[in-house]
Amino acid sequence: MSLEAGVGTTLALDDIQGLILRGYSYPYIRHFIFQIPRISGRPDPVAVAGVRRFLAALLPSPGSPLCITSAQQWSTAPSCCLNVALTATGLKALLGDARYKQISNNSSQVFGPFDAGAAARAAQVGDTCTSQPANWWKNGNWKLPTPPTNDKLDLVASLYAKSPGDRDRFDAMLLDRIPSVDAGPVMQAAFVQDADPLLDAAGDPSALIHFGYRDGISQPRIAGTPWDDPGDPDDDSPLVPAWLFVLSKGAPVYTVDPLLVNGCFGAFRLLYQDVAAFESFLARGADPELLAAKMCGRWRDGSPLEVSPERPDPNLSELDLVNFNYLAPTQHQKGGRESDDLGGKCPYAAHSRRSNPRDDDSVRGNDNPLYPLAQRHRVRRFATPYGPPYMPATADAQRGLVGWFMGADLSQQFEFVMKNWIANGGFRPGNDLSPNDSGLDPLFGRHPDDEIAAHKEFDYLDGSGSYRRVPGLQRFVRTDGGLYAFFPSLSALRQLSAVASAGATSAGAG
Repeated sequence: MSLEAGVGTTLALDDIQGLILRGYSYPYIRHFIFQIPRISGRPDPVAVAGVRRFLAALLPSPGSPLCITSAQQWSTAPSCCLNVALTATGLKALLGDARYKQISNNSSQVFGPFDAGAAARAAQVGDTCTSQPANWWKNGNWKLPTPPTNDKLDLVASLYAKSPGDRDRFDAMLLDRIPSVDAGPVMQAAFVQDADPLLDAAGDPSALIHFGYRDGISQPRIAGTPWDDPGDPDDDSPLVPAWLFVLSKGAPVYTVDPLLVNGCFGAFRLLYQDVAAFESFLARGADPELLAAKMCGRWRDGSPLEVSPERPDPNLSELDLVNFNYLAPTQHQKGGRESDDLGGKCPYAAHSRRSNPRDDDSVRGNDNPLYPLAQRHRVRRFATPYGPPYMPATADAQRGLVGWFMGADLSQQFEFVMKNWIANGGFRPGNDLSPNDSGLDPLFGRHPDDEIAAHKEFDYLDGSGSYRRVPGLQRFVRTDGGLYAFFPSLSALRQLSAVASAGATSAGAG
């Protein structure tokens, strides 16, 4: 495999954690954020030795009912899927200061944001005001008697199950794997968040989020994976180099320590969605459903405005939902196929146009196969709904999205998209003809302290070409928690679980 396509070698699917490359269709999820006990501010070495045993117990083994899921293809789907990630404090605890520093020095281009952590990098992604780290982890699911803290969270385990009953059963198995010492478990669940699907009219799990949109459309197609490469010949989505999601020695734009090879970084996000405020804003529009589509770039059923600008189209196939560009049509694109250079069909402010510009103005003109801008900043998204379905009587309930935003380079992927595309007030500078005066991603809305006049409204062209302006744009999404974590390869986890714990005794954590 060439560097242009992947990482220079065949992907070791059995060494890569499954969530990095494949995602899962298991709808009932539980995220655990664990904390290792401290002694004088440092992780208790006895507890750290126990965490190593915990990781060893989760490594794949024949007949194990619960183990870390790899990316290898299944002959029979497992009963559940499990993936594990370490924060900077957790990785340092397992490695020791010297080895951790060595890895940092060997991988500085991709290691820096992870080492700093999500709280320290909050301003990079717009986590200010009500979304600032001082307000995180306070939605009611903090489990420890100590106040929430961002710098003593060490390990995240994400469990994916087919039913609520299975989720509880495997939860018990997972927690039972945590060793205990004299002072108690070697780590405690500091925060636990369930993610449950919203149900359709038949009572079955759906792909809807609380804002009413179908989600999970248009994930990157990754070169070198048997399901994406070559993939369906009618799929126009470009293949994204695997080194953007699987850390590789062969990557052309970063260097990496051997321990990080076949791993990936992830931003864990707990995002509150203010559905009442969102629906109230839609009601201000002359056509609320058209306004919702213009804000997202898709109708709520997933139909792209570029393909069906006047109404949702239930006859579109799954590929029709992703086969389109904004300027030059793709091979199999449906609809009018004309350029939308002025944002007449899909405003430049629309969420989908910002988060994946495809061939748009902000990424065109770059045809370097090693650094294609439209692909360089792609992110894999595995955030699903939490909290009860919205009803006016429960408007104040905690609900939103929780999960992972993943890439090999947090700075050039997750942070770049959030800072330069989502929150950028000048997404397409100098274009005065496009209805883009709102200047911000309207689904996220403006920050409470943002007093820029143009950020207080959303502008778009309706179906007749008339200019519409809707005032009262506000924050609809608030960050209630964030972590940067690293998903080690299975071979790296074996190394981490086998690191000698010199000096460990049976003393308690204190």
